[in-house]
Amino acid sequence: MDISRKLAYYRKGDQKTGKKVISSPLAALRDHFGATILYEEHPVLCLERDEEEEQADVRVDLNILSRGEFPTPVNLSECLFFDLETSGLIGGSGVYAFLIGFAWWHKGRIHTRRYFLPDYGREPQLFTELNPWFTSFNYIVSYNGKSFDMPVLNSRFLMNRQNLHLMNMPHIDLVHPVRRVWQNSFPSCDLQTMERELLGFHRTNDIPGAFIPQVYFDFLETGRLHDIVRVIDHNYYDLVSMVRLMQKLHTIFNGEEDSALDHPAICRLSRLLSGLSPVPLNSFDLLEKKATGPLPADYLFWKSMAMKRAGRADQALILWRELQNHPRHAFAVMEEIAKYLEHRLKKYKEALQVVDRALHIMDIQREFGYNNTPLYREFERRRRRLSEKSKVKN
Repeated sequence: MDISRKLAYYRKGDQKTGKKVISSPLAALRDHFGATILYEEHPVLCLERDEEEEQADVRVDLNILSRGEFPTPVNLSECLFFDLETSGLIGGSGVYAFLIGFAWWHKGRIHTRRYFLPDYGREPQLFTELNPWFTSFNYIVSYNGKSFDMPVLNSRFLMNRQNLHLMNMPHIDLVHPVRRVWQNSFPSCDLQTMERELLGFHRTNDIPGAFIPQVYFDFLETGRLHDIVRVIDHNYYDLVSMVRLMQKLHTIFNGEEDSALDHPAICRLSRLLSGLSPVPLNSFDLLEKKATGPLPADYLFWKSMAMKRAGRADQALILWRELQNHPRHAFAVMEEIAKYLEHRLKKYKEALQVVDRALHIMDIQREFGYNNTPLYREFERRRRRLSEKSKVKN
């Protein structure tokens, strides 16, 4: 849209009444969605929609999934979910958020409110009214919003000489706990994949995110509605899915049945649990109740390491012996067994036998071109030490 057409748009009005006339495309969008138009001088389309949910309000325990960033449970009703559609996908001061969407939970319903800015210059009055409303919530929630949506929105507020209150609120970015659980389960951890795999929701007639900036520019140039309607619907589904995804995260460690935890997810969770302090061993029991079939070796390994850190090396020893012949964990568990026999039980000869077995396997592997020199040298040092201790004990 060239500058002359832009000026004509802003000067458009009813010559008899002096009132501003809403552009035909914006009026058509209003009628299509049953929306309202705010700020007659600089119109912004406000779209509100809500739907009933079967699940109740929950207190989501994110302590484990956030690695302690959120140590206390988060009430779903205290969260404001947000998502932007922008004129660019990279970021920077020139990127404009033309659709600003919010969702929240209240009395068994998911409420959404989205602001569509049909052209530049519509932000100041909207931003002024949004900031006080943000104080109604205690948490801001997004999906990959820390790296993109929040910086874009903050830059737009700053360019309008306003401070974004959301920057002062604890920010829960759902993409991080999702990756910690399901990164090895699905080809991608983007929001639409999570919708299909975890929520059982399949979008129809959706528009790929990569096309959204060009759709907006086409709307400015031509006023065509078909694709911009798809963008607005796309934003709605993003918001609703975030609320439901946070409810799904709630089910992981609260004892509820959850078929979404396949073996790769359970293994990733066991690794996450093994690194926490204090080690939440009871959480392993919850995971085992949700597992189907025999527990994978990766899970048993990380559970054993958690037991060791929790001061239960005698129980971990049982799992280490079970994993001695597993190709991925054999050397790691043999090292743990040797250390336990040497330092805790003072059984130097038994520890030496374990080390000799590990070195023998490594020698065979080296004949076939597999060489792990640092680990080999570590076992050699352990063998020399154990040989000396065995002589002294005898």
